Amino acid sequence: MRFPVRKALHYSIRLARSRLVRHGLILGYHRINRLSWDPYRLAVSPDAFAQQLEILHRYANVMPLHELAEARASGSIPPRSVAITFDDGYADYLHVARPLLDQAGFHSTLFMSTGYIGREFWWDIQARLVEMLDPATPLSVSAGGVKFDWRPEACRAGPDRKTLAMELSRLLLPVNKDIRLQFLQRLLETTGSSLPEDPGNQALSVRDLGELSKLDLVAIGSHTVSHPMLARLTDDQQRTEIAESKQALENLTGKTVNGFSFPHGSTSAASIRFVEECGYRYACASHNDVVWRNSNPFCLPRIWIPDCPGKNFLGLLRRWL
Repeated sequence: MRFPVRKALHYSIRLARSRLVRHGLILGYHRINRLSWDPYRLAVSPDAFAQQLEILHRYANVMPLHELAEARASGSIPPRSVAITFDDGYADYLHVARPLLDQAGFHSTLFMSTGYIGREFWWDIQARLVEMLDPATPLSVSAGGVKFDWRPEACRAGPDRKTLAMELSRLLLPVNKDIRLQFLQRLLETTGSSLPEDPGNQALSVRDLGELSKLDLVAIGSHTVSHPMLARLTDDQQRTEIAESKQALENLTGKTVNGFSFPHGSTSAASIRFVEECGYRYACASHNDVVWRNSNPFCLPRIWIPDCPGKNFLGLLRRWL
């Protein structure tokens, strides 16, 4: 019982601080798309996003993330400052989100996982596999020392696909990427079907990144190579993920990559130090809070935005601004 109380207390303190100190907000998104099934709640519909941008136009001062980071360092954050960020690097950022942002005249920062360029993310493959399964049927899959047993009778609220998807994600999230792929292949074999890649779930291509790098209202940042939980890796593995993604993006875009985003919000003192040592100027984490003068520039908080209409978004915005 202590942990929820402590978490609620920290949240209340952060909200109170947002009323007392000059601050800004970094908004976090993943996808702007209308999905038939979104078990991880990664997507905001285009209609909702358009409404949210209209609210930002009326009530906020939207600025590039690097300007907000610089204003934090100088202690001169303008009133109602907001920066917009996207994690992962889905292609729908270019094809769906970008036109809406351009219409509003808003800058945004895209954090790209370079190991998935032009490919489908593993969690989307997993979600599509779960859609092929019957959650009322027991399931047992193992690969590379990782074993998953699904017992429908153990589900208190009854077996459903979302619960199955979340249980699989919890198992596979910290697993080595090669073992994870083996596991997903075994899971596919249980369905007796094939699973071609879904173009609608693919990440940006090399060509897409080149196109985005030419736009004034876009900054491209790093989100590691393989999207791991950094804090669970060895020091050498962390440095490789952090440094190689930066180098790859700079080679592809011809521009210096200054921003970084921690996948899954997984941070440690070591991973934060490695980001600074690799030459980044700022980094975003995933904990909810405002950005103020004492915020760590290599662990900046964000507010994650749900799929909600403008009225609800305004309530969320007013809570923090």
